[in-house]
Amino acid sequence: ASLLAVPMRSFSMAVSSAAFSLGGLNSQYASGGPGLLVRSVADLGVPDPVIVIDEIDKAPRNGNSDPTSPLYELLEMGTAARFIDEGLMMPLDLSGIRWVCTCNDAEQIDEPLRSRLVHYQIPAPTPEQMRAIASTTYRDVIASGALSSHFDPDLPEHVRDELVALVPRDLARVIRTALGAAALDRRSSLRLSDLPSARKAGRPRIGFC
Repeated sequence: ASLLAVPMRSFSMAVSSAAFSLGGLNSQYASGGPGLLVRSVADLGVPDPVIVIDEIDKAPRNGNSDPTSPLYELLEMGTAARFIDEGLMMPLDLSGIRWVCTCNDAEQIDEPLRSRLVHYQIPAPTPEQMRAIASTTYRDVIASGALSSHFDPDLPEHVRDELVALVPRDLARVIRTALGAAALDRRSSLRLSDLPSARKAGRPRIGFC
């Protein structure tokens, strides 16, 4: 989105409960109105934003509603050019939207929907890539929390090497926890002992958290 100089908006299918999340709900209902997609495009102010549908394979489905159902029209240029949001009941040209969908298990996505997408298999990061990701995540956490004046600008190498075993989505949480431990100890640099895994070593596991 940055390279294309357009805004981006993300939706998580894991928390969508019905088709009207994207496609709107008839205004005759008390909670009716345009869907999140139309409202987002209006708020962003451009006809061609990048829209990310996160965890599309986790969309809850039941006999009454499928939150992915508007995508059957929206991912086709022809039907997207005259898409009707149920809350507005008028044709809209949404064919300029650039779509990105993410998933962990493509087999969980219905074949007709998969056929509308170009598939890219992203492998797990290598240890060297994870070192770079850990360093970048540390700097992002420091910057987003306005913590630059309290902590070192770079992640110590020995701590970074320990984080290689994690998956990217856990890095920010673990780093924030470690920063909290370091702050309580009035230190500006992280140590291995600040990592949650190190501090919990030897404790019995209770099966939930």
